[in-house]
Amino acid sequence: MRNKYFRSLLNTLFQRDYWSMDDRKLANEATRHNIPHISVAGEHGEHWYMDRAKIINQLVARDSALRTKQVTILSITAVVISLASLILNLVRK
Repeated sequence: MRNKYFRSLLNTLFQRDYWSMDDRKLANEATRHNIPHISVAGEHGEHWYMDRAKIINQLVARDSALRTKQVTILSITAVVISLASLILNLVRK
């Protein structure tokens, strides 16, 4: 449980390296977040391929949006704790 929380915190603070993932892991990650991982080319759609750059760009954009939200929540929490500490110190004097 504790390790899972720590890993989640690290993923929040640092960008994941999607380029080092193999195609299967990247496809699974894309599927998990409802990002289409198969692209179609050709006149009649006869060529199917995995567009790694497209998938990674969408995953990075998603991570950035989530990171912004989580960092904002952490910052507000830190401000509230600091204010509570300041008030407690003033009351004790």
